[in-house]
Amino acid sequence: MQNNLKTLFTGRQVEVLRTVDSTNSYLNNLLSHQRLPEGAVIMAHEQTSGRGLANERWVSEAGENLLMSIAFYPSFLTTENLFMLSKTFSLGVFDGVKNILGHSGENGNVKIKWPNDIYVGDKKLCGMLIENSIRNPNINHTLLGIGLNVNQDIFPTALQNPVSLKMILGKGLSVEDCFSELCNTIESRYLQLKAGHTDLINEDYINSLYRFGEFHYYRNSKEKFRAKITAIADDGKIFLRHENGLIGKYEFKEVSFLF
Repeated sequence: MQNNLKTLFTGRQVEVLRTVDSTNSYLNNLLSHQRLPEGAVIMAHEQTSGRGLANERWVSEAGENLLMSIAFYPSFLTTENLFMLSKTFSLGVFDGVKNILGHSGENGNVKIKWPNDIYVGDKKLCGMLIENSIRNPNINHTLLGIGLNVNQDIFPTALQNPVSLKMILGKGLSVEDCFSELCNTIESRYLQLKAGHTDLINEDYINSLYRFGEFHYYRNSKEKFRAKITAIADDGKIFLRHENGLIGKYEFKEVSFLF
């Protein structure tokens, strides 16, 4: 698994589980009893209660996809920078996916759907769940949970728009190779953040953002409307300019993307 690793610490210690309820929950329980090395990974063939953002269930066929959680200790950040951490990890996975897709025709269609899903075209390839332990005013530890669709090619009909690397490339891939690639690129972005290169991270996040600057349909609690993304606030809220010129600022789950 570590043959293609180029990291200093991410993915250097890995525990692989056959079945677990949730890799994030398992890792969080470990951290409540011991301090693991930064970059330690819990990886599973199957999750029985995988979780996504807002406690949505993450569905994955056993053994076909990359399911993992990574421990980080970004104590150099205050709680005001939580979304900066989210942008950093999103870009890390975004970079890794682009590297995996290589010169395929879909490489240029990889985007980050606010706040941190990875899309290829209009289809969801990867989801993330970032959970933070706070020791005011700083972050004590962070759990980065990742579910990357690698070789699954049949999904439940209830899922709106899933896609896998196999479906995109027309061939199966090594889950272990995908693991190494993501560890490499996530660590690279994390070290950028640690070195204070926040302007670069902000610029790259906006440049990689799904639907940025384009008019599309959205829905809030009151109505369906057309708007375009104009900015992302430091706290992670999204700015949408409606066709009538009014600008709305929304938290996650206050607005949904329509396809």
